[in-house]
Amino acid sequence: MIGTTSFLFDSAAAGPSLIQNVVLGVGILVLVYFFMLRPQSQERKKVEEMLSTLQKGDRVVTRGGVLGRVVSVADASVVLEVADKVHFTFEKAAIMSRERPGSEAPSSDKSGK
Repeated sequence: MIGTTSFLFDSAAAGPSLIQNVVLGVGILVLVYFFMLRPQSQERKKVEEMLSTLQKGDRVVTRGGVLGRVVSVADASVVLEVADKVHFTFEKAAIMSRERPGSEAPSSDKSGK
């Protein structure tokens, strides 16, 4: 009988309660949301806004590093002039950053140079 009661006391004191586990799990989910998911969705919104406002004359950089000036914009593609009379067609998703005429640096450049 003594062995049975000591077993009950040992199991109750051995680990955290169910409420503590739930609070810990919710806390981890909140941290994941604020440190990973929310910043990623905000960055995605900025990129989508930049792509939707591309205009003729904007200077852009593609993800492959091609620099060019926007000649025309369609729903899903952009035609860039990369040299005199040299035009490339890219998907809008390939555009990484934009520089408006008269500005100094591409809009997504965070290096401060």
